[in-house]
Amino acid sequence: MRESFQQALQLLTEGVEAGYFPGAVLAVGYQGHLVFEAAVGHAALIPVERRMTLDTVFDLASLTKPIATTTAVMRLLDAGQVRLDAPIHAYVPADGGAEEVSPTVRQLLSHCGGLPAWQPYYRALDPALPQAARRRAVYDAVYREPLIAPPATTVRYSDVGFILLGELVETVTGVGFDEFCRQEIFQALQLGEMGFVRLGRLWPMGRPYASTEDCPWRGRVLDGEVHDENA
Repeated sequence: MRESFQQALQLLTEGVEAGYFPGAVLAVGYQGHLVFEAAVGHAALIPVERRMTLDTVFDLASLTKPIATTTAVMRLLDAGQVRLDAPIHAYVPADGGAEEVSPTVRQLLSHCGGLPAWQPYYRALDPALPQAARRRAVYDAVYREPLIAPPATTVRYSDVGFILLGELVETVTGVGFDEFCRQEIFQALQLGEMGFVRLGRLWPMGRPYASTEDCPWRGRVLDGEVHDENA
């Protein structure tokens, strides 16, 4: 078994040396115990290099969809608060510009709701507006988004659909999405420090974050800050 760990570590090291990714952390669990862990490469390359460490904190990015959003919706399904084949607009307050044909919860979860993959909604926002107003503006823009295909006719990985699912969780529960996930998923599964970072309430910057990108829109390297501009 130890030889297999070393082989996996060697593959990661080769990936770093080839420039496929800056660094990585490998952890192996077996029968409830941590049996191997190692860090290779760098957590940041610019503006200065930082070595990867075992306690480096990573942005899980689009893994938010299965780990948080999908699991949250399944919790509501278990509780009888939502139905998979109900239209999303049975739960969220669509405005007059919404499509008459509303994708179902199931279709949004499986990326076949007919919505586009992504749209730069953040570009139309006034940064002087309060955060709640900016959130409302993004939701309203999603409601006005025309479908690019009838629901259930094509599969297109869609951030836009998952924005709607996040609002579904908040509307049905009356709790902020981050707080619902903290209580019902992360704490329930004892997932340690996994969680969301709200704008204006960043985690302590002394934490060893893995840098996400040098963001041209924000004009800085992102460390411990959400990557998607719409978020």
